[in-house]
Amino acid sequence: MPTQALKELQEAPYNLIADVLDVRSFIRTKQALDRVKPGSDMPAPEGPMADRVWDAIRTVKEERDEERQRMLREAGLQ
Repeated sequence: MPTQALKELQEAPYNLIADVLDVRSFIRTKQALDRVKPGSDMPAPEGPMADRVWDAIRTVKEERDEERQRMLREAGLQ
């Protein structure tokens, strides 16, 4: 481990380190899921982090759909 990284690890609050590692894991899992193509032999990541990514994707889609519906109502198109 590089000296600067070790120093930062020793000086940083634990929660910050845990948050950074958590975000990095989320990003890696999301990228792995993005690489999986329907019908391919590549297995999709599984586990708690993959579940969190799927939940986040679902939430974003739901919020986007709700906003789209609101805009259509306001424009009198629905």
